[in-house]
Amino acid sequence: MLTYTDATDLDAVRTAAASAFAVSSAGTAAISVDRVVVSGKTVTLTLSRAVVGGEMVKLSYTRPTTGDNVIQDAAGNDAASFTDRAVSNLVPDTMAPVLYSATVRGKQLVLTYTDATDLDAVRTAAASAFAVSSAGTAAINVDRVVVSGKTVTLMLSRAVAGGEMLKLSYIRPTTGDNVIQDAAGNDAASFTDRAVSNLARDTTAPVLGSATVNGRLLVLTYTDVGNLDTDAGKIVAASAFAVSSVGNEAISVSSVSVTGKTVTLTLSRSVAGGEMLKLSYTKPTTGDNVIQDATGNDAASFTDRAVSNLIPDTTAPVLASATVNGRLLVLTYVDVTGLDTDAGRTAAASAFAVSSAGNEAISVSSVAVSDKTVTLTLSRAVAGGETLKLSYTRPTTGDEVIQDAAGNDAASFMDQAVSNLIPDTTAPVLRGRNSVTVNGNRLELTYTDVTDLDVNKTAAASAFAVSSAGNAAISVDRVLVSYKTVILLLSREVVGGETLQLSYTRPATGENGIQDAAGNDAASFTDRAVRNLVRDTTAPVLGSATVNGIQLVLTYTDVTDLNEVNSVAA
Repeated sequence: MLTYTDATDLDAVRTAAASAFAVSSAGTAAISVDRVVVSGKTVTLTLSRAVVGGEMVKLSYTRPTTGDNVIQDAAGNDAASFTDRAVSNLVPDTMAPVLYSATVRGKQLVLTYTDATDLDAVRTAAASAFAVSSAGTAAINVDRVVVSGKTVTLMLSRAVAGGEMLKLSYIRPTTGDNVIQDAAGNDAASFTDRAVSNLARDTTAPVLGSATVNGRLLVLTYTDVGNLDTDAGKIVAASAFAVSSVGNEAISVSSVSVTGKTVTLTLSRSVAGGEMLKLSYTKPTTGDNVIQDATGNDAASFTDRAVSNLIPDTTAPVLASATVNGRLLVLTYVDVTGLDTDAGRTAAASAFAVSSAGNEAISVSSVAVSDKTVTLTLSRAVAGGETLKLSYTRPTTGDEVIQDAAGNDAASFMDQAVSNLIPDTTAPVLRGRNSVTVNGNRLELTYTDVTDLDVNKTAAASAFAVSSAGNAAISVDRVLVSYKTVILLLSREVVGGETLQLSYTRPATGENGIQDAAGNDAASFTDRAVRNLVRDTTAPVLGSATVNGIQLVLTYTDVTDLNEVNSVAA
């Protein structure tokens, strides 16, 4: 209702049309004028909607330039036009402000309210009434609160990064007047975890924070202001990943899923407790199937990223092989992790015993551990083809044992065969002056060699010749080999004191000769004296007596010659 001051009443017939008026109400639904009624000194406008309590309305009137339909008095005097005249609202404001939007740019977070009036700029809420959260990024506090019109601006303790996702909570104080309220004193409601629109664009790519594995699930966790892109059509393919586990069964990636800030790889097999993995990711050069955040920033490729295994290692190392080369004897273990290389926690040299049958004794001088190997330095170099056995006795007290990085102890072992990496190139040699002996019909040759003789490819009986001067002929019927000994079974018994000689002719062709396990041939020899182990108990027998002049010769039959020293006196 418009009330005019005039000496007469207004003209109730020739008044202005509804179109001459314009009503505005900032931030609320539009208002138009439906009808104009003049009575006395008042002009009453019927509006297109009811004005709510406290709503701030402005009115403009534009006097028509032609015609008589204007606001005028009975004498025809026209009322003047006016613009944005404030209208007094007689309906009290009982409606609280309603939060319309929350936006952030840099350090300014702006709350915009819908209300019939502006907010109270003096008695507003303190900074402590607000809580800002940003998952996975640095904490944010509210330093200051500024109110203007229908907005509340929070000055933050740090600038918000482009694309960073914030949530805001407001707890209305229960006492005092310092709350978000409108000019009529209506309090705005509390709210919790209201999403805040970030007006700064996210241009920062996600960064890999951690990689963990548990069974078949390998989880990559990224740091980013927003979440990763979970669109099924833009998830990276399994082929973009490569998983390695040195010394263990191969692993491939079966499938990939994305949620929040994590990428989960399902592996082709479960990872054992303590198994050490490395992961590589190669970003595809074409297409959208890459690891990216919700705004399309691509995560970078990476190579051989260590993966934290969440399953503890409870399996002890197992000995796989033992090899020797010169003075270095290397034990290789199978284990999901490496061995403990702490010098103070590995086995002492005294825990090991090395044996080499028929060769010089060997002791262990020092012990070194690297990755999955234990290297023993021996007291002497091992000859090519020499056969070793190794024993390890795990100490019953203390930490000085063979163990893996998780502290699982390797078991003791006895007489483990050791592979000699130096080839045997030394031929067997008859051991000494008493290395060829005979006892009855058994003639034995004893050889020195780092290995035993070959029992399958030995010399034939025809390679040997036995002579016994003045006695019945002897031949070799059969040849046997045992360890480092060649046994010849003779065609007759050798009598006590009989003197033999033995010859051996190495075959010029073929593989059948006296040789060691590595195939090194023993040398030929001629007229080697044979030590007769049968005692001579037969007396010489007179065979003939002859005389020639003053010499009388007695000839005796015996397996040996007569004793020239202890002969009978004349």
